Amino acid sequence: MANKLLEWSGPRVDDLAGIQMICDEVRNEVEEWTGKTYVDYQAVKYINVKGFRYVVKVYCGEEDYIHLCLAQEPPCPGGKQMVHYVEQQRTKEDMLIAF
Repeated sequence: MANKLLEWSGPRVDDLAGIQMICDEVRNEVEEWTGKTYVDYQAVKYINVKGFRYVVKVYCGEEDYIHLCLAQEPPCPGGKQMVHYVEQQRTKEDMLIAF
């Protein structure tokens, strides 16, 4: 069962559709970070870390997954969504952990 996210600017995020919207907002930044263009890019699981930081598992096609560490800067409602880190070459079974 996925944890609920607490606050984020924009729509209320309490399900995968909401976290997908956030992932879509930072997609260009993620693709720039990894140097890849993703055909598949779908959030499948997420955890909340310290209220304004989130770790998201994103399906990228075939057996490829990435983990995104997203944060809101400044850490308050209305802040800009930012990618703090991307872990590549993750699998469906890899656990989400704060990094």
